[in-house]
Amino acid sequence: MSSVSFETWRVKLHDFVTALSFSNDGKILAVSLGGGDLALIHVPSGEVIERIRAHTNGCIAIAWNPSRSCIATGGQDGKVRFWTPFPLTQVFEESGGSAWVDHLKWSRDGNEIAIGSGKHLILLGADGKLRWQFSDHESSITALEWHAERNEFATACYKSVRVFSNAENSTPLHFPGTSSFVSLGWSPDARFLCAGTQDASVHLWQLPFQEGREMEMQGFPMKVKHLDWKRDGSELATASSNVILVWDSTGPGPAGKKPLQLAMHSNIITALKYGLQDPNFLASGDEAGLLLLWSPQSTTNAATLAKLDGEISALEWSSRARCLAAGSGEGEVSLIGKSEVLV
Repeated sequence: MSSVSFETWRVKLHDFVTALSFSNDGKILAVSLGGGDLALIHVPSGEVIERIRAHTNGCIAIAWNPSRSCIATGGQDGKVRFWTPFPLTQVFEESGGSAWVDHLKWSRDGNEIAIGSGKHLILLGADGKLRWQFSDHESSITALEWHAERNEFATACYKSVRVFSNAENSTPLHFPGTSSFVSLGWSPDARFLCAGTQDASVHLWQLPFQEGREMEMQGFPMKVKHLDWKRDGSELATASSNVILVWDSTGPGPAGKKPLQLAMHSNIITALKYGLQDPNFLASGDEAGLLLLWSPQSTTNAATLAKLDGEISALEWSSRARCLAAGSGEGEVSLIGKSEVLV
């Protein structure tokens, strides 16, 4: 684990870190903060190069366009804003349709952004023009994810998961449920869509969807709020309480298989993400600020990466370098790994 097992720098921003997003060249880390600020950190040095008030209330969602120099933010003021950096300048503003905007996801090519705001779903072009909107969710959207390879994205809410095409006026594919869905994940190989529930289970749908092909994993100690797929689709990691379960997703999928248990956290897990440059690595953080790194195929033990003040509230791997950013509830941001390749 030595290639990403040391802390390069730590910055104190003195406000709850709600989300993190790397620029497409990996050299800048954008940080959204609970008080409404947007900060930019130079990744190689850890220098805070810009910080502005982006929203009048909390800035609760952030997404750097993967192909353009544009940052999208969503706030508790119900606004979506686009910013260009150096200096940070607002270039677009739109109402999300509800009192808050807490989900922002760009498409892989950066041409479109899906926005979740309460029950409302909006698809905008990178130019800010409205493509279409959907306002028939049963409750507030709890999760939103684009597929890594397809022009499709999924939403979760109370008793429903839906898959949308980015095509205008297309009818979404609807997966009804019996509980509130609180997390969501596509398998990168496009074989499965899964969602964690409030009633301590994980639902899994085999794709393309056919009635009767749903699967379910039950018996979790708490709601399954955190899950992530390994980048080749061979593993699904789920976190409920203080234990991570890693499911073998090869062959017919994870249902019915005994998962690997990773149990070195003493506190409730608050963040979970597989690596991008190093896909065999899995990072996890808990409510006591402990950040661990796992290599589930090799060992059930973990390396301690850092201990931050406050809960680990955000995790983000760089797609350009072997480094991991973590943010905390007390406003600390830590970079783990080899950021010097970006100098």
